[in-house]
Amino acid sequence: VFMGKILIVEDEDALAQVIAGYVKKLNYQVAGVADSGEGAFQLVSETRPNLALLDIQIRGAMDGFEVAEQLRRRHDIPSIFLTSRSDEKTLDAAHRILWQQLPKSVAERSHYRTNMYSWINTTTAHRSRAPSIPR
Repeated sequence: VFMGKILIVEDEDALAQVIAGYVKKLNYQVAGVADSGEGAFQLVSETRPNLALLDIQIRGAMDGFEVAEQLRRRHDIPSIFLTSRSDEKTLDAAHRILWQQLPKSVAERSHYRTNMYSWINTTTAHRSRAPSIPR
């Protein structure tokens, strides 16, 4: 069963591969893996993902917040943040732009797959109720 394409934006290659593995196990297609905002937008134009999983600190001129805002504004693609940062400033920024945040701390990795599944399903379910944009 095809459930959608997910773009991964993570600058740590080993972690990006782990995330991609979880995405595939959850029956989603990996639209691509980018380590920067520039790379993410190249993949978006090629693959048209339904959702982006974004680290906040990535390579390049943009951070994950900027990439998420542009993905939403230019392509109507929702984002979920994957980050080890849990300081108040980061959490406030994530809440201000109304996207979800899924911590990737070591302590929570045992529940990572379950949490990711829950967050992705919640986000894609919300997305399915929104009007679609012709591709």
